[in-house]
Amino acid sequence: MKINGTGKLFIDKVSDEASTILVIDDQKYLLDYIVLLLQSKHYNIIATTNVNEAFQCLIENDIDIILADINLGKQMDGISFMQQVRRYNRYKNISIIAITASFKSDDYGDLLLAGFSDFLAKPFKYDALKAKLDLALQSL
Repeated sequence: MKINGTGKLFIDKVSDEASTILVIDDQKYLLDYIVLLLQSKHYNIIATTNVNEAFQCLIENDIDIILADINLGKQMDGISFMQQVRRYNRYKNISIIAITASFKSDDYGDLLLAGFSDFLAKPFKYDALKAKLDLALQSL
């Protein structure tokens, strides 16, 4: 299943008990890839290319983990997005995993200092993503 025609929002709810993951990436094809990796893995998935929609999803849903691209295009950068998410009382301690294609050796420490919970470099495979999600889920 792919992101809808506008590329903005995709919701796949498997159960009320499943963990809910919000994915935001400005590149629709990358969002499709992440959704494909996560589908049928017993996660509720909300995915969007739109920052405003992501904030609306945070208000309307109980999100357990956020996967956020560092470069969200013209809308906002991923660090600013993460910082704004942390302003919501209920999301102050949520696991937010940064994802990016531009990786330098210093990035990991810098992103953790900025407030991200973890970091995943693109391109990645399901096993790497699952390891990060499993670690994040342990803190729930």
